[in-house]
Amino acid sequence: MERNVMGELNVYRGSGAKPNFSEIARRHGMDRHTVAKYWREGESAADGRSARGSAFDPLEEVIRAKAQLPGMSKMAVYAFLREGRGEGLPGYGAFTAWCRAHDVPFGGAGGREPHPRFETPPGRQLQFDWKEGMRLVDSEGEVFEFSVFTATLGYSRKHRFIPVRSRTLDDLLSCLLLALL
Repeated sequence: MERNVMGELNVYRGSGAKPNFSEIARRHGMDRHTVAKYWREGESAADGRSARGSAFDPLEEVIRAKAQLPGMSKMAVYAFLREGRGEGLPGYGAFTAWCRAHDVPFGGAGGREPHPRFETPPGRQLQFDWKEGMRLVDSEGEVFEFSVFTATLGYSRKHRFIPVRSRTLDDLLSCLLLALL
């Protein structure tokens, strides 16, 4: 509650005049209904929000315990709480605001450790695989069954996809040669 608003209303009350609630609200950046409430209730007008606790307050111990786990994010903790409590919790924005207000650190002691990228020199690595049993049906209903040879070069990350009808050794060798060209 604003002391300035209450003081101004007390001046009007002492003079016996009814104030313009909209004008006072504009000057103090408040809603006119709030100013009218302060006029009606006087000094006993209280802001009910300050006495009300958050829905996350009873869960503070659980939130802090989960937040200390390595790699744990706010979204993961919030999803865990929603799963256990159902739909009774406020939204994710309210949860992040509550965490900031209560200084809850996330991600354990050091947070996530970066994973180093595996690099290979040019011409040293090729990874290949088969996707078997592919089926395509054309517009006339004819079914085509085939497999796909897929290869990825380690250095350039270049991908090759080669469709083949069978999976023989000759097919494998020809696909490897085509992947390197």
